Amino acid sequence: MVLQPKADAGIGYDDDFFPQRDGNLTAKIETFLEKAQQELNDQSARPDWGKCHVVKALKSSDNKFSTDVACYCFDHICRQFYEVTPDTRSGERTYLKYAPLLKVLARKPLVLDVPVLVTWMRYMLDITERSKSVSTSPQKVKGFADHANWPLASLIQIILKRAKKHPLSSDEIEQVRSMLDWEPFQPSYVWFDASTLSKRINEILATAEQDVITAPPYKALGGDNFGIAVEAKLNALPVAKSQEWHKVLHLAASVVGSRPTKKFHASVEALKAELGKEKLRAILHEIVRFALDAKLYQTPWMLEHEVIFTKKNAELLKGITWVSMQYQDAKTINQIADLCEKSMKKIPGIGPAAQATANACLFYLEDTPGIEATARLSRLSTAIKQKSIQKKVSAIVAKKAEAAGITTIQLEERVVPSYGLNNGEKIIAFDDYTLKVNVDGPGQVSLTWLKPDGSPQKSKPKFVLDNAAHKARFDKVRSEASSLKKVLTAQRDRIDRLFAEDVEWPLHEIEEYYVQHGLIGVIAAKLVWVLRTEGKAIAAVWHDDTWQDLNGAPVETTEQTTVRLWHPIDWETEVVMAWRARMAALEIVQPTKQVYREVYLLTDAERSTNTYSNRMAAHMLKQHQMATLMAARGWHYSLMGAYDDGIDSQWASKNFVTTDLSARYLLHTNWDDENWNDAGIYLYVGTDQLCFVRNEEPVALETVPLRVFSETMREADLFAGVASVGNDPLWVDQGPTPEARTYWQSYSFGDLDGFANTRKQVLEDVLPRLKICDLAHIEGNFLIVDGKLNTYKIHLGSSNILMQPGDRYLCIVPASGSQSSKVALPFEGDNRLSVILSKAIMLAEDDKITAQDIVRQLRAPSEG
Repeated sequence: MVLQPKADAGIGYDDDFFPQRDGNLTAKIETFLEKAQQELNDQSARPDWGKCHVVKALKSSDNKFSTDVACYCFDHICRQFYEVTPDTRSGERTYLKYAPLLKVLARKPLVLDVPVLVTWMRYMLDITERSKSVSTSPQKVKGFADHANWPLASLIQIILKRAKKHPLSSDEIEQVRSMLDWEPFQPSYVWFDASTLSKRINEILATAEQDVITAPPYKALGGDNFGIAVEAKLNALPVAKSQEWHKVLHLAASVVGSRPTKKFHASVEALKAELGKEKLRAILHEIVRFALDAKLYQTPWMLEHEVIFTKKNAELLKGITWVSMQYQDAKTINQIADLCEKSMKKIPGIGPAAQATANACLFYLEDTPGIEATARLSRLSTAIKQKSIQKKVSAIVAKKAEAAGITTIQLEERVVPSYGLNNGEKIIAFDDYTLKVNVDGPGQVSLTWLKPDGSPQKSKPKFVLDNAAHKARFDKVRSEASSLKKVLTAQRDRIDRLFAEDVEWPLHEIEEYYVQHGLIGVIAAKLVWVLRTEGKAIAAVWHDDTWQDLNGAPVETTEQTTVRLWHPIDWETEVVMAWRARMAALEIVQPTKQVYREVYLLTDAERSTNTYSNRMAAHMLKQHQMATLMAARGWHYSLMGAYDDGIDSQWASKNFVTTDLSARYLLHTNWDDENWNDAGIYLYVGTDQLCFVRNEEPVALETVPLRVFSETMREADLFAGVASVGNDPLWVDQGPTPEARTYWQSYSFGDLDGFANTRKQVLEDVLPRLKICDLAHIEGNFLIVDGKLNTYKIHLGSSNILMQPGDRYLCIVPASGSQSSKVALPFEGDNRLSVILSKAIMLAEDDKITAQDIVRQLRAPSEG
């Protein structure tokens, strides 16, 4: 019953019984109290607040002000009694002067929630207990040592009257019931006869429990792992608790249309009033958690299909999301954003797991103000690949940016949370141990335990697992680390898109939102920027907390300095090569290609065709893989299918933020009319011309800004470099037509594209440092590896392999999952380069290969 003492000053008042305080209200209350006190001072007889005309003048219409005065008085008592605010004026008299007034005010129907009234009574009884003993009280206050000095009966009467007029929520009922367990209400308690009060409490419980309406069980669950989990929870709950869940589920299942109606909002308000705000929030969080944890489910009577959510449960979650619009706290926002991402998870042969649920989640995030919701929208713009959702997310972000009077680029960079990181690090104390969170780059977050002496410890300290509070805190850190990986990847992709935009920032914005940002600095401080001061442009990198030029000298800046993202297309080759050397000297691994970024300049052939380019034409791509790549980079494209009204060609398009130009890339399906999947979607598409349009009219390529042209061509080259069938080592004999097989052979071992040429440049630098340097060299378009059994030619574009003598094809399929070669590279993200290095290292010791599917191919034909 007694509150725990604090370590230093005070005993334990952490609440705030006057949260409505503001300057005007406080002044009004203090004026009222001064007038009442003056009247009491003028009374000849013993002062009595109940007879005070100033107090008696408070009419029933003044219940709110009476409540404000009561809150002010009791908060004042608690703060001074528990020494939150030391009383330096008149000691005990200041404590006591508001207690009689509080008893008078409590006779009025104070406008306070039941949990607040119960908490008040808990503190009143605690103060009384402490006032009986100097050892547990800041000072012995005789006037508080008697329970009769508190308006306990009046406060209980307020709850009883309310219970008779309006049903109490189950949470309120439980709080009232808990009072019967308090020590002063026990028969053995000798200091106070609480039998009358106990009878009143039982009367409240009897009245309230008569009002509990039994909700029929919600029986539309099942059919997926989410429904199974919720059913198991319902079966495990006590009857009263399960009733609350059933009410929530019934309300959520009643949704219709694409937007919640006024009637639905009213029903939510009524349910929140019945259950209590926090109880309803907790139920919603647990239901959404079941949805987020749900795995693919395969029904025994429909084995060819898997689902995450049945149609009924997807609609149910749509309703749960609408009910959640009552709450806009960080946990709810993040849960709804995660649900949106999960709902758009693509299921082969079916499509998004729950499109309607995802739309409801977007509506929630659009309706929710603040940085947290906008930050999650920014993440969703890169995490979700479906065009329809990307379009909605972009529209919502643009609307929020316009409302804030800034651009979408500014909005997206300003809403990124720092997660409390400093230079990508955060230290969290666990008693004498510390947990170090270190963010090295996109997808790279490490947790390191440090002993009291600062030395690392490989495993979690045992005391963390044994202590519930420590364990919960560690689980929260681990969950945040998982979130950080996703956030960093999304932010890297966002910054990578800026290479195509003409953006110039004030210096202070780049420092605040990029290089000095606790999280984004992990990316931005590894990039080169261009600082322009009074017309002079200097390329620089943020290193050792200062701007340094190519030679490591500090760069002088002013408040007028502006900054752009450095792009190699704006600089001479010698400068680009020098920056490559500089970044290598600083041992900086760039999170995205910059100093090694591919550059695409206009060719004579493109000047001749004027308004279009054929440079990226005549490739055969895997349509689904290409569409995923396009969506991730902001291109708009719809899969083409072999159905009655299907189309055989389409322009993929991309818009830019800082120019009114749009890029267009023509694709067609004339490779083979019979190659489609079970859903009728073509497996392969062919590429054709690429152009730029303004107001739907093609423009001359020479008029396209250099960065826009180069970045667009780079992305088109990327689509071919990743999605081309020529990259598939198993496709050698699977081409649907002779023309397709000819293309595979040409691409697999032909000319290098821009990415492959960059790969070649990196290998020329890396190869001398590898253990296989004496066994490998670059020759034309190939990395040549001299093994013990054969000599191998690894193509730098496709990574496909020919064996000599005879140029025999060697099929090696990279293992799924990580493809890291464990070789230090100057940038992240080129998995093909890692694959090439991994193959080279393995083939240099071909006599040690044990995989039989490879060993059989390594034998010469004469060996059988």
